[in-house]
Amino acid sequence: MDYNSFLSKDYKFENTFSRKKNYNYKVVVLGIVMLSVLLLVYGTNFSNQASIAQANSEHIGVTEKSPLLIEQLELPVVDSSIQIAKIDNTKIKPKKVSNSSLKTQVKPSTSKKLPQLKRSIVTVRKKDSMSAIFKRNRFSPKTLHHLVYKTKLGKQLTRLKPGQKVTFLYDNRRSIHVLRLQKNKKEALILERNINNSKLQFSSSILKLTAEQKLNREIVKDNNTATSSLAVQEDTSDSPQEPLTPLQNIVKTSTDKVKKGDNLASIFKRNNLNKSTLHYLVHSSKLGKQLTRIRPGQELTFGYDKDHNLVSMQLHKNRIETLILQRDYKSQSKKPVFVSYLDKKEVEIRSRFNTGTIDGSFFYAAKTAGMSDAMTMKLAHLFGWDIDFALNIRAGDSFSVLYEEKYLEGEKIGNGDIIAAEFINQGKVFQAVRYTDVEGRSDYYTPEGYSMRKAFLRTPVAFSRISSRFSLGRKHPILNRIRAHKGVDYAAPRGTPIKATGSGKVIHKGRKGGYGKVVEIRHANKYRTLYAHLSSYNRKIKHGSRVKQGQVIGYVGSTGLATGPHLHYEFRVNGSHRNPLTVKLPNAAPINKKYKSDFMKVSHTLLSKLTLEKKQQIASAK
Repeated sequence: MDYNSFLSKDYKFENTFSRKKNYNYKVVVLGIVMLSVLLLVYGTNFSNQASIAQANSEHIGVTEKSPLLIEQLELPVVDSSIQIAKIDNTKIKPKKVSNSSLKTQVKPSTSKKLPQLKRSIVTVRKKDSMSAIFKRNRFSPKTLHHLVYKTKLGKQLTRLKPGQKVTFLYDNRRSIHVLRLQKNKKEALILERNINNSKLQFSSSILKLTAEQKLNREIVKDNNTATSSLAVQEDTSDSPQEPLTPLQNIVKTSTDKVKKGDNLASIFKRNNLNKSTLHYLVHSSKLGKQLTRIRPGQELTFGYDKDHNLVSMQLHKNRIETLILQRDYKSQSKKPVFVSYLDKKEVEIRSRFNTGTIDGSFFYAAKTAGMSDAMTMKLAHLFGWDIDFALNIRAGDSFSVLYEEKYLEGEKIGNGDIIAAEFINQGKVFQAVRYTDVEGRSDYYTPEGYSMRKAFLRTPVAFSRISSRFSLGRKHPILNRIRAHKGVDYAAPRGTPIKATGSGKVIHKGRKGGYGKVVEIRHANKYRTLYAHLSSYNRKIKHGSRVKQGQVIGYVGSTGLATGPHLHYEFRVNGSHRNPLTVKLPNAAPINKKYKSDFMKVSHTLLSKLTLEKKQQIASAK
């Protein structure tokens, strides 16, 4: 039946409810048609709303250099009641979605689409490295290699400091799209992945505070719709707890200085504070347990509300670090809850150069050049594998050293590490350069890339006098007969620490005839060392235990056949005794091949700076 015949007079419409044959069927048909039109209009509108909701649930692709990824580093968890602005490649335009805009058909994005990204914030721990952070968060080491060596600013990732924050944006496959290193309060290092390139490529930039403020996103809440260019889920399992206490609640403060013999309980009692509060503070977090290790001279600052309840507490550990614990009023727990964090002041690192010539004493020459005793010991330890500072130093020897100095608010607070150094001993030049690899390991190498750290130390006792050398025809001072002296005797005060010259396993600890108290160590391959006439042992050293190079194993004494306190040191190769002063020591492993090219650039730069500083100082002296 067609439409015209349906409307013709010949068609009799029979109403089943009224059962009246003379009913005006035209009116009924017209009503049905109008109802169909209304249903069609509302159905189209509903379809548009569903398509927009589906498009908003998907991720719109983000091209390289888009500020979106950088800004997601600052966003909280995306909520269904929050609408985040749509972002093109150049501008950020937040706007509310009205009902009229729902009728507009959503065009598919032409840029490459990204999977759902997650955010993770990590705080750099003490002695932490970027390699350890990547391993802890299950990120690919190949990505770290690209970040460090394939970008201009990536090498800054090898110079992490405790307390810095590293933020990652990554997908479900744990592929990193953005890495942000918050270096200090003023700047951050941003490394962003180029998603339009199939290869693994990153771009690097420094984000200043002023530019960061311009990139802050406006978030508009709309209960009806929620559209987002990119949904980011936050993963803050390793994130530090932020202070949640409103400082306006503090109406009174007091300061107490830690005295000798003090503990936290006595300090709380002295300040009329509740013992239960002390319990909650100490057990609030791992940082809270540091309150049990207070030292004399440190200061504690307490903050109270109007009811004399403890609101905040600060432990001034030193001039740089302050441990802060604040009460969390947002917690729904009936017991007081405290959050803790470590506040660190920014330390400025400057480089310092010193050079000197030895006339008599190395220590005197270093002090005349302006070096501290601690820095002098570092320099001696650095070249201690090649130079015997007790025997080989001669008048006319010279040294040059480039090292770090630490400044806080314009005031020097201490020295850092040696960056590069040179020592000329009896006409032979020794040079060392400090290098830090991508895994955060720092060590000293020669300009050719060989480690300064040999397999063995030249001497087991620092700055001692040799009382008897290696000889096959020496007259024994006690037995009064010719007897081979198959080692070297170092005269030193009783109780002087004795260090293991190499890493190995203790195969003998105890008395051994005329040697008295002895420690014998078996090293890798074919080497053994023996230390005799000890007064006592290191309590941690036992038979069969492993020791590291430089670890104290005992103390100088005069046990056995000895006329006075000294150390008898023997060095054996395949069971044969060798002169410890002249034996050729095996080298340690050279720098890893994958870091060699980068090391050569760093080495050339530092040694050039060292030579330039040396020439300038000589010229100024003339």
